[in-house]
Amino acid sequence: MIIKLKFWIGSSDYIILDVTDSEKNYSVGDEIAFNVNYSVLLRSMSTNFINKQYDKKEQI
Repeated sequence: MIIKLKFWIGSSDYIILDVTDSEKNYSVGDEIAFNVNYSVLLRSMSTNFINKQYDKKEQI
């Protein structure tokens, strides 16, 4: 399955993605996993405005 997502806009508390060309049918509230670079990871882990959930099964 090819998942094509286009980033439109985002801020500290939301991201808007265009999922029109994706083969998967997304609905409002669906979770989408994605990779981030170090600076994004650092900012997201050091803010109190994002809830964090740690997965003990996987370790870096």
